[in-house]
Amino acid sequence: KFPQIWAILSKMFHVGKLQGKLGNCRAHAVKNSKFWGNFPGYRSTDRLFLCTILSIYILIKNLTLMVNDLESSDKNNILTIHREIVALQNRLKECEKHRNQTTTPSYFPPGNCVHGGLVNISQPYVVQLNGRGFSFKDGSWCRDSSLRTPQKDLYWVAPLNTDGRLLEYYKLHNSYDDLLEGSGTAVYNNFMYYNVYNSRDMGKLDLNTNTLAVGKTLPNAAYGNRFSYAGVGWQDMDFVVDESGLWVIYSTEDNTGNIMISRLNETTLDVLHTWNTRQYKPSISNAFIICGVLYATRPVNTRKEEIFYTYDTNTEQEGKISIIMDKMLETIQSINYNPSDRVLYVYNDGYLVKYNLIFQPMLH
Repeated sequence: KFPQIWAILSKMFHVGKLQGKLGNCRAHAVKNSKFWGNFPGYRSTDRLFLCTILSIYILIKNLTLMVNDLESSDKNNILTIHREIVALQNRLKECEKHRNQTTTPSYFPPGNCVHGGLVNISQPYVVQLNGRGFSFKDGSWCRDSSLRTPQKDLYWVAPLNTDGRLLEYYKLHNSYDDLLEGSGTAVYNNFMYYNVYNSRDMGKLDLNTNTLAVGKTLPNAAYGNRFSYAGVGWQDMDFVVDESGLWVIYSTEDNTGNIMISRLNETTLDVLHTWNTRQYKPSISNAFIICGVLYATRPVNTRKEEIFYTYDTNTEQEGKISIIMDKMLETIQSINYNPSDRVLYVYNDGYLVKYNLIFQPMLH
Protein backbone atom coordinates (compact mmCIF):
# COMPACT_ATOMS: atom_id res chain seq x y z
CA LYS A 1 0.00 0.00 0.00
CA PHE A 2 3.00 2.31 0.06
CA PRO A 3 2.21 4.10 -3.27
CA GLN A 4 -1.20 4.98 -1.90
CA ILE A 5 0.33 6.25 1.34
CA TRP A 6 2.91 8.23 -0.63
CA ALA A 7 0.18 9.88 -2.72
CA ILE A 8 -1.77 10.93 0.36
CA LEU A 9 1.36 12.05 2.22
CA SER A 10 2.37 14.10 -0.80
CA LYS A 11 -0.92 15.93 -0.71
CA MET A 12 -0.77 16.48 3.02
CA PHE A 13 2.82 17.59 3.42
CA HIS A 14 3.69 19.02 -0.04
CA VAL A 15 6.44 16.89 -1.59
CA GLY A 16 8.74 19.85 -2.25
CA LYS A 17 8.91 20.59 1.47
CA LEU A 18 8.97 17.09 2.91
CA GLN A 19 12.74 16.93 3.28
CA GLY A 20 12.74 19.25 6.29
CA LYS A 21 9.45 17.99 7.79
CA LEU A 22 10.02 14.34 8.60
CA GLY A 23 9.39 15.18 12.26
CA ASN A 24 5.87 16.31 11.26
CA CYS A 25 5.31 12.99 9.56
CA ARG A 26 6.22 11.19 12.77
CA ALA A 27 3.87 13.46 14.73
CA HIS A 28 1.02 12.71 12.31
CA ALA A 29 1.83 9.02 12.46
CA VAL A 30 0.92 9.00 16.13
CA LYS A 31 -1.71 11.75 16.43
CA ASN A 32 -3.55 12.10 13.10
CA SER A 33 -6.05 9.29 13.46
CA LYS A 34 -8.26 10.86 10.79
CA PHE A 35 -5.50 10.47 8.21
CA TRP A 36 -4.49 6.96 9.23
CA GLY A 37 -8.14 5.99 9.41
CA ASN A 38 -7.96 5.71 5.63
CA PHE A 39 -5.57 2.82 6.14
CA PRO A 40 -7.07 0.44 8.69
CA GLY A 41 -4.79 -2.15 10.20
CA TYR A 42 -1.72 0.13 10.58
CA ARG A 43 -0.60 0.36 14.18
CA SER A 44 1.44 3.24 15.57
CA THR A 45 4.65 1.28 15.09
CA ASP A 46 3.64 0.59 11.49
CA ARG A 47 2.98 4.25 10.99
CA LEU A 48 6.42 5.19 12.34
CA PHE A 49 7.99 2.56 10.12
CA LEU A 50 6.20 3.97 7.08
CA CYS A 51 7.41 7.47 7.96
CA THR A 52 10.96 6.12 8.17
CA ILE A 53 10.53 4.54 4.73
CA LEU A 54 9.16 7.82 3.46
CA SER A 55 12.17 9.74 4.83
CA ILE A 56 14.56 7.28 3.19
CA TYR A 57 12.67 7.59 -0.08
CA ILE A 58 12.93 11.37 0.04
CA LEU A 59 16.68 11.18 0.69
CA ILE A 60 17.11 8.75 -2.21
CA LYS A 61 15.07 11.04 -4.44
CA ASN A 62 17.24 14.03 -3.53
CA LEU A 63 20.45 12.04 -4.00
CA THR A 64 19.19 10.92 -7.40
CA LEU A 65 18.64 14.53 -8.41
CA MET A 66 22.13 15.45 -7.16
CA VAL A 67 23.75 12.57 -9.06
CA ASN A 68 21.89 13.53 -12.23
CA ASP A 69 23.09 17.12 -11.85
CA LEU A 70 26.68 15.94 -11.29
CA GLU A 71 26.52 13.64 -14.30
CA SER A 72 25.25 16.48 -16.44
CA SER A 73 27.93 18.81 -15.08
CA ASP A 74 30.65 16.19 -15.62
CA LYS A 75 29.51 15.65 -19.19
CA ASN A 76 29.66 19.37 -19.83
CA ASN A 77 33.11 19.60 -18.20
CA ILE A 78 34.37 16.64 -20.19
CA LEU A 79 33.09 18.19 -23.41
CA THR A 80 34.73 21.51 -22.52
CA ILE A 81 38.05 19.86 -21.70
CA HIS A 82 37.86 17.82 -24.88
CA ARG A 83 37.32 20.97 -26.94
CA GLU A 84 40.30 22.64 -25.21
CA ILE A 85 42.50 19.61 -25.88
CA VAL A 86 41.53 19.63 -29.56
CA ALA A 87 42.29 23.37 -29.74
CA LEU A 88 45.70 22.86 -28.10
CA GLN A 89 46.48 19.98 -30.46
CA ASN A 90 45.66 22.22 -33.42
CA ARG A 91 47.89 24.98 -32.03
CA LEU A 92 50.69 22.47 -31.52
CA LYS A 93 50.36 21.34 -35.14
CA GLU A 94 50.53 24.96 -36.30
CA CYS A 95 53.61 25.61 -34.15
CA GLU A 96 55.34 22.50 -35.47
CA LYS A 97 54.46 23.49 -39.01
CA HIS A 98 55.81 27.02 -38.43
CA ARG A 99 58.95 25.65 -36.77
CA ASN A 100 59.64 23.35 -39.70
CA GLN A 101 59.20 26.25 -42.09
CA THR A 102 61.55 28.57 -40.16
CA THR A 103 64.29 26.23 -38.99
CA THR A 104 66.84 28.15 -41.04
CA PRO A 105 66.67 31.90 -40.27
CA SER A 106 66.43 34.22 -43.23
CA TYR A 107 69.78 35.73 -44.23
CA PHE A 108 70.02 39.46 -44.77
CA PRO A 109 73.34 40.79 -46.11
CA PRO A 110 75.01 43.24 -43.69
CA GLY A 111 74.59 46.91 -44.44
CA ASN A 112 71.02 46.81 -45.75
CA CYS A 113 67.63 47.04 -44.08
CA VAL A 114 65.51 44.65 -46.15
CA HIS A 115 64.00 43.02 -43.07
CA GLY A 116 61.10 43.57 -40.71
CA GLY A 117 63.10 44.42 -37.60
CA LEU A 118 64.70 42.61 -34.69
CA VAL A 119 62.69 39.61 -33.39
CA ASN A 120 65.14 37.53 -31.35
CA ILE A 121 68.66 37.28 -29.98
CA SER A 122 71.11 34.45 -29.44
CA GLN A 123 72.60 33.18 -26.21
CA PRO A 124 75.61 35.23 -25.03
CA TYR A 125 79.07 34.25 -26.22
CA VAL A 126 81.73 35.30 -23.72
CA VAL A 127 84.95 36.30 -25.46
CA GLN A 128 87.02 37.06 -22.37
CA LEU A 129 87.51 39.33 -19.39
CA ASN A 130 88.75 42.79 -20.35
CA GLY A 131 92.53 43.13 -20.33
CA ARG A 132 92.73 45.37 -17.27
CA GLY A 133 91.00 42.94 -14.93
CA PHE A 134 87.79 42.27 -13.06
CA SER A 135 87.90 45.58 -11.16
CA PHE A 136 87.31 47.48 -14.42
CA LYS A 137 83.60 46.74 -14.63
CA ASP A 138 82.66 49.77 -16.76
CA GLY A 139 83.56 50.26 -20.40
CA SER A 140 82.69 49.23 -23.93
CA TRP A 141 84.03 47.31 -26.88
CA CYS A 142 83.15 46.66 -30.52
CA ARG A 143 84.44 46.22 -34.03
CA ASP A 144 84.92 49.22 -36.31
CA SER A 145 81.37 49.74 -37.56
CA SER A 146 82.21 51.12 -40.99
CA LEU A 147 81.17 49.08 -44.01
CA ARG A 148 83.85 50.65 -46.19
CA THR A 149 86.92 51.05 -43.96
CA PRO A 150 89.98 49.07 -45.08
CA GLN A 151 90.48 48.09 -41.43
CA LYS A 152 87.21 46.18 -41.23
CA ASP A 153 88.76 43.77 -38.72
CA LEU A 154 89.80 46.55 -36.35
CA TYR A 155 88.53 45.78 -32.83
CA TRP A 156 88.68 48.17 -29.91
CA VAL A 157 88.26 47.65 -26.18
CA ALA A 158 87.88 50.51 -23.71
CA PRO A 159 87.49 49.85 -20.01
CA LEU A 160 86.89 52.99 -17.98
CA ASN A 161 88.75 53.71 -14.79
CA THR A 162 87.39 52.06 -11.67
CA ASP A 163 85.36 55.21 -10.95
CA GLY A 164 83.24 54.28 -13.98
CA ARG A 165 83.69 57.77 -15.42
CA LEU A 166 87.13 58.57 -16.80
CA LEU A 167 88.44 57.07 -20.04
CA GLU A 168 92.23 57.15 -20.03
CA TYR A 169 93.13 54.01 -21.91
CA TYR A 170 92.00 52.16 -25.02
CA LYS A 171 93.55 49.45 -27.11
CA LEU A 172 93.15 48.52 -30.77
CA HIS A 173 93.47 45.03 -32.19
CA ASN A 174 94.01 44.04 -35.80
CA SER A 175 91.99 40.87 -35.51
CA TYR A 176 89.41 39.21 -33.33
CA ASP A 177 91.98 36.72 -32.04
CA ASP A 178 94.28 39.53 -30.83
CA LEU A 179 91.85 40.91 -28.20
CA LEU A 180 93.83 41.33 -24.99
CA GLU A 181 92.95 44.64 -23.29
CA GLY A 182 91.44 48.08 -23.99
CA SER A 183 88.98 51.10 -23.50
CA GLY A 184 86.51 53.26 -25.60
CA THR A 185 83.03 54.54 -26.75
CA ALA A 186 82.18 54.16 -30.46
CA VAL A 187 84.50 53.66 -33.42
CA TYR A 188 83.47 54.48 -36.99
CA ASN A 189 85.76 54.76 -40.02
CA ASN A 190 88.84 54.59 -37.80
CA PHE A 191 87.70 57.48 -35.60
CA MET A 192 86.59 57.20 -32.00
CA TYR A 193 83.60 59.30 -30.91
CA TYR A 194 83.09 60.16 -27.26
CA ASN A 195 81.77 62.65 -24.71
CA VAL A 196 84.54 65.06 -23.68
CA TYR A 197 85.14 64.93 -19.92
CA ASN A 198 82.83 67.08 -17.76
CA SER A 199 81.21 68.92 -20.69
CA ARG A 200 78.49 68.70 -23.32
CA ASP A 201 81.17 68.55 -26.02
CA MET A 202 81.59 65.70 -28.49
CA GLY A 203 85.05 64.53 -29.45
CA LYS A 204 86.31 62.80 -32.60
CA LEU A 205 89.66 61.09 -32.09
CA ASP A 206 91.85 60.03 -35.02
CA LEU A 207 93.01 56.53 -34.12
CA ASN A 208 95.90 56.67 -36.58
CA THR A 209 97.50 59.68 -34.87
CA ASN A 210 95.78 59.55 -31.45
CA THR A 211 94.90 63.24 -31.80
CA LEU A 212 91.63 65.14 -31.53
CA ALA A 213 90.33 65.71 -35.07
CA VAL A 214 87.07 67.53 -34.24
CA GLY A 215 85.42 68.87 -31.11
CA LYS A 216 81.88 70.24 -31.07
CA THR A 217 79.22 71.09 -28.49
CA LEU A 218 75.98 69.10 -28.56
CA PRO A 219 73.40 71.87 -28.02
CA ASN A 220 71.64 71.82 -24.63
CA ALA A 221 72.78 68.26 -23.90
CA ALA A 222 72.73 67.27 -20.24
CA TYR A 223 76.05 66.13 -18.80
CA GLY A 224 77.76 65.40 -15.48
CA ASN A 225 75.72 62.22 -14.89
CA ARG A 226 72.43 64.15 -15.08
CA PHE A 227 70.50 61.70 -17.28
CA SER A 228 72.61 58.57 -17.52
CA TYR A 229 71.27 55.05 -17.98
CA ALA A 230 69.79 53.18 -15.02
CA GLY A 231 72.47 51.45 -12.99
CA VAL A 232 75.29 52.87 -15.13
CA GLY A 233 76.85 56.25 -14.45
CA TRP A 234 78.30 58.93 -16.72
CA GLN A 235 76.61 57.87 -19.94
CA ASP A 236 74.83 61.13 -20.65
CA MET A 237 75.87 60.73 -24.29
CA ASP A 238 75.85 57.38 -26.03
CA PHE A 239 77.37 57.29 -29.52
CA VAL A 240 76.06 54.49 -31.74
CA VAL A 241 76.37 53.43 -35.37
CA ASP A 242 73.90 51.74 -37.69
CA GLU A 243 73.59 51.08 -41.44
CA SER A 244 73.11 54.78 -42.19
CA GLY A 245 75.90 56.23 -40.06
CA LEU A 246 76.61 57.93 -36.74
CA TRP A 247 74.06 58.79 -34.02
CA VAL A 248 74.11 60.10 -30.47
CA ILE A 249 71.55 59.18 -27.78
CA TYR A 250 71.20 61.77 -25.00
CA SER A 251 68.74 64.06 -23.22
CA THR A 252 68.17 67.67 -22.23
CA GLU A 253 66.48 69.56 -19.41
CA ASP A 254 63.95 70.95 -21.89
CA ASN A 255 62.95 67.39 -22.84
CA THR A 256 62.59 66.52 -19.11
CA GLY A 257 65.13 63.71 -19.27
CA ASN A 258 63.40 61.80 -22.06
CA ILE A 259 65.52 60.17 -24.74
CA MET A 260 66.62 62.31 -27.67
CA ILE A 261 68.19 60.87 -30.81
CA SER A 262 70.35 62.98 -33.11
CA ARG A 263 71.77 61.95 -36.46
CA LEU A 264 75.31 63.34 -36.80
CA ASN A 265 77.52 64.28 -39.70
CA GLU A 266 80.46 61.97 -39.08
CA THR A 267 82.95 64.44 -40.54
CA THR A 268 81.95 67.66 -38.79
CA LEU A 269 79.81 66.36 -35.90
CA ASP A 270 77.03 68.72 -36.95
CA VAL A 271 73.53 67.64 -35.91
CA LEU A 272 71.56 66.70 -39.03
CA HIS A 273 68.22 65.88 -37.42
CA THR A 274 66.83 65.27 -33.92
CA TRP A 275 63.94 63.13 -32.67
CA ASN A 276 62.34 63.52 -29.22
CA THR A 277 60.83 60.46 -27.54
CA ARG A 278 58.57 60.01 -24.52
CA GLN A 279 60.79 57.38 -22.89
CA TYR A 280 62.61 58.57 -19.77
CA LYS A 281 66.32 57.91 -20.32
CA PRO A 282 67.30 57.06 -16.70
CA SER A 283 64.59 54.34 -16.70
CA ILE A 284 66.38 52.23 -19.32
CA SER A 285 69.63 50.32 -18.87
CA ASN A 286 71.02 50.82 -22.40
CA ALA A 287 70.14 51.41 -26.04
CA PHE A 288 71.29 50.80 -29.60
CA ILE A 289 70.06 51.62 -33.11
CA ILE A 290 69.46 49.27 -36.05
CA CYS A 291 68.27 50.64 -39.41
CA GLY A 292 67.11 53.88 -37.80
CA VAL A 293 65.15 52.10 -35.04
CA LEU A 294 66.20 52.68 -31.45
CA TYR A 295 65.95 49.64 -29.16
CA ALA A 296 66.02 50.19 -25.37
CA THR A 297 66.71 47.63 -22.65
CA ARG A 298 65.84 47.20 -18.99
CA PRO A 299 66.82 44.61 -16.36
CA VAL A 300 64.43 41.76 -15.57
CA ASN A 301 66.62 40.21 -12.88
CA THR A 302 70.34 39.63 -12.25
CA ARG A 303 70.62 37.20 -15.17
CA LYS A 304 68.15 38.53 -17.74
CA GLU A 305 67.68 41.77 -19.64
CA GLU A 306 64.69 42.72 -21.78
CA ILE A 307 64.64 44.70 -25.03
CA PHE A 308 61.28 46.35 -24.39
CA TYR A 309 60.98 49.69 -26.22
CA THR A 310 61.47 50.92 -29.78
CA TYR A 311 61.43 54.27 -31.52
CA ASP A 312 61.45 54.26 -35.32
CA THR A 313 63.03 57.45 -36.65
CA ASN A 314 61.74 56.56 -40.12
CA THR A 315 58.09 56.76 -39.04
CA GLU A 316 58.47 58.65 -35.73
CA GLN A 317 56.48 55.88 -34.03
CA GLU A 318 57.10 54.36 -30.60
CA GLY A 319 56.55 50.68 -29.92
CA LYS A 320 56.63 47.96 -27.25
CA ILE A 321 58.36 44.60 -27.73
CA SER A 322 59.71 41.86 -25.46
CA ILE A 323 62.99 40.14 -26.36
CA ILE A 324 64.83 38.52 -23.46
CA MET A 325 68.63 38.66 -23.31
CA ASP A 326 70.49 36.28 -21.04
CA LYS A 327 73.48 37.93 -19.37
CA MET A 328 76.49 36.60 -17.50
CA LEU A 329 76.52 39.12 -14.65
CA GLU A 330 74.13 41.68 -13.24
CA THR A 331 74.94 44.97 -15.00
CA ILE A 332 75.31 45.71 -18.70
CA GLN A 333 77.49 48.80 -19.05
CA SER A 334 77.31 49.23 -22.83
CA ILE A 335 75.76 47.76 -25.97
CA ASN A 336 77.24 48.44 -29.41
CA TYR A 337 75.57 47.25 -32.59
CA ASN A 338 77.84 46.65 -35.57
CA PRO A 339 76.10 46.84 -38.98
CA SER A 340 79.04 45.19 -40.75
CA ASP A 341 78.41 41.83 -39.06
CA ARG A 342 75.02 42.40 -37.38
CA VAL A 343 76.35 41.52 -33.94
CA LEU A 344 75.77 43.14 -30.55
CA TYR A 345 78.99 43.78 -28.64
CA VAL A 346 78.19 43.98 -24.93
CA TYR A 347 80.36 45.00 -21.99
CA ASN A 348 78.95 43.09 -19.00
CA ASP A 349 80.61 43.82 -15.65
CA GLY A 350 84.08 43.70 -17.22
CA TYR A 351 83.42 40.79 -19.60
CA LEU A 352 83.38 41.12 -23.39
CA VAL A 353 80.26 39.39 -24.71
CA LYS A 354 78.73 38.93 -28.18
CA TYR A 355 75.15 38.27 -29.31
CA ASN A 356 73.96 37.29 -32.78
CA LEU A 357 70.69 38.85 -33.94
CA ILE A 358 67.64 37.38 -35.68
CA PHE A 359 65.48 39.57 -37.92
CA GLN A 360 61.94 39.27 -39.20
CA PRO A 361 61.65 38.73 -42.97
CA MET A 362 60.27 41.73 -44.81
CA LEU A 363 56.49 41.53 -45.30
CA HIS A 364 55.39 42.30 -48.86
